[in-house]
Amino acid sequence: MGQTWAFGKKAYGFCDRCGFRYDLPDLREEYVYFTKTGLRTCPECWDRDHEQLRVGRWDVSDAESLRDPRPDNGEQVSRGRFAWDPVGNLSPIRITVGTVKVTTT
Repeated sequence: MGQTWAFGKKAYGFCDRCGFRYDLPDLREEYVYFTKTGLRTCPECWDRDHEQLRVGRWDVSDAESLRDPRPDNGEQVSRGRFAWDPVGNLSPIRITVGTVKVTTT
């Protein structure tokens, strides 16, 4: 039987949003949730299907914990905490607590 619709190379149509005349091949179909809305709009009025509407369509879960992990049970040195000292002394952090006297006039 052949093709049922003409190509419409020289045909024109009207945008369903702004109402301006455009060449028919320039009008684009709109989709919401991957479903055609039936609107044909010009390139200026056309809204692409937003990515936030696709939430839940694909699995984006990310495993954060390990199953049956094996922590380091080695030497005590491997469990120590050390401070970084730009001068080169790798001694542990030492904190001293004192008192401060504040006077106001």
